[in-house]
Amino acid sequence: MKPPPPDDSGTRIRELEAEVARLRGELFAMQIKAAPPDRVGSLLRDGLRSPTSEVRMAAIRAIAALPDPTPYVGDVICCLVGGNTACRVTVIEFIARFPGSRNALAAAAGDPAPEVRRAVAGVLRDFVLLRLLLEDGDDSVVEKAIDSLGAVADRGSVDTIVAKLRAAKGDGLRFSALNALGKIGDPRAGDVIRDHLAKENPDNIREVAIDAAGKLKDAAAAPALAAILSESKPRLRELAGKSLVLIGPAALPALADAVEKSPDRAALVETGNAIACTTFSAADDPVAIAAAWRK
Repeated sequence: MKPPPPDDSGTRIRELEAEVARLRGELFAMQIKAAPPDRVGSLLRDGLRSPTSEVRMAAIRAIAALPDPTPYVGDVICCLVGGNTACRVTVIEFIARFPGSRNALAAAAGDPAPEVRRAVAGVLRDFVLLRLLLEDGDDSVVEKAIDSLGAVADRGSVDTIVAKLRAAKGDGLRFSALNALGKIGDPRAGDVIRDHLAKENPDNIREVAIDAAGKLKDAAAAPALAAILSESKPRLRELAGKSLVLIGPAALPALADAVEKSPDRAALVETGNAIACTTFSAADDPVAIAAAWRK
């Protein structure tokens, strides 16, 4: 006898429940659009109290579109309790616009769902809370926290970000860390950034490391950057040239040395000329300066 087919009724029921919830959300959004102005406020608050997360989200989106959503912020914060993950993420994205939401965001940083903690890390600009999220057990949350710490240029997190970068196993975390360290611009990150310029790293990791070395104006990275100018990949060469120009005159000795050793001198000489011509005032003779750096 053939075995009976698997019972997928539970899956089908969940699918139907999700579709019903979606339709309730759409219906509520249409009701808000059609409601007279004096009824909108009460409808919105009813929507925020709905047991259906999709209705709550529709209410939050409608509130976000109001000229002044401030009176509803407290009601929206209450939706952090009881809603599904998508609803809680919607709340986080909304309340982040308001300075008084720090305590709610701090509480949400401990949410059991990594999607919610990741949303918190993405909107926070409070370096104290972001540093705490660097210790989250989910790498995607740590990546977002690092991105945000880079955006606020938090020098106090550099040592921790460097340690996370050295221990990272995934390219996503490495990319975020290198990008943030470049934005922060602290010389303590120089060693670990230079480690990621090497050819054994993936191209996207090398690209962000090249960019970070330039932002740090790291003269110690100049030899590695000059060597990249002789590689075959145009994007890497372009970024290396820009970073060498950012480093400025301190990069010229490495370029001069590379010119003598490289069979492909054109990119090296062009970059050296660019450094020389942007280093001196317009009153100087750029042709003479460009020739002089190679002597």
